[in-house]
Amino acid sequence: MPIRLKSIMLNDLEAFHEQLNDPLVARNSSTIPHPVTLDFAKERLISRGRDERLLFNMFQRGIYDGDVLVGSGVLFINPKDEWEIGYFIGADHRGKGYATEAAQALLKLAQQLEPRRSITARYGKDNPASGRVLQKLGFVFDSIEMVQSVSRNAAYPSMKVRYPHPADPDGVMLARFETVADIEWIYSLNEDPEALLMAGIAGEMIDKASFVKAMQDDLANPQSGAYVFLIRKNGERAGYVDLSPTQAGEMVLGYWIDRKFWGQGIAGRAVAMLLQAQPKAMRRQPLFARVLDGNEASIRILEKLGFEAIGRNSYYSGPHKGNVQQTIFRR
Repeated sequence: MPIRLKSIMLNDLEAFHEQLNDPLVARNSSTIPHPVTLDFAKERLISRGRDERLLFNMFQRGIYDGDVLVGSGVLFINPKDEWEIGYFIGADHRGKGYATEAAQALLKLAQQLEPRRSITARYGKDNPASGRVLQKLGFVFDSIEMVQSVSRNAAYPSMKVRYPHPADPDGVMLARFETVADIEWIYSLNEDPEALLMAGIAGEMIDKASFVKAMQDDLANPQSGAYVFLIRKNGERAGYVDLSPTQAGEMVLGYWIDRKFWGQGIAGRAVAMLLQAQPKAMRRQPLFARVLDGNEASIRILEKLGFEAIGRNSYYSGPHKGNVQQTIFRR
């Protein structure tokens, strides 16, 4: 089963602390002391989560095999304005190929978030195993720098490597709705029966004229709180993504991709772009998303982007002609 990157939940805090409180992990890091307390581990997760929401420059993720936390990875923007990836595997899980999978998943996350930003990594000169993992993925030597280590209480030679293959421009952009035809095209996505069932629309479908009128009103009213974009791929309409308030005042993420663009990573890229483009005031409040049972692709997108499953519920869906089950996520 492939590993998954997702936020570390509080019920995994003790496992995270145990893995972090490893002299080898501390030795191969510049910022981790040894020993570390449970409070240190908790504050590390909280502070990095805060940086992700407010600054969009630090992404701490657990490395999971199923429901088991096997390690931790981080993607952040370093002082040279480059992506930098880092990771460690818990002592009980080493030698099973997790490091390579984790580094590859972090590389893909960096390319999804900002594909044009350079991607780098570091490893201690005395840790050649990590260097071999990165070399296997295509990273090449960049430079040697002396880096201060908290646990070593000294500077040590750190090998900096760089991913030399720039991501191809993906042509994905978020655009404003310019014409009624854009809104009518969104409504036409409902004509795909499989996608309609996957979306799990609550209640009954409304007619086209009512949909267009409601969306026009939201787009024209800055007080509506809706934050809606058309997704374009190389200029062509590919879907939409939005943050919209519920009656309870919660901001809920939604998106829909035209079937012809499925499997191209567009949904994840568009959601990442929307999160990055949020007004600063909005970044301080939690965001929610709901995924119908069976939509595994959406679950993986949300997990990689820091959403955590917090509960489940059921509701009536007209297209399903009955009640359906969904998972609720929060970021």
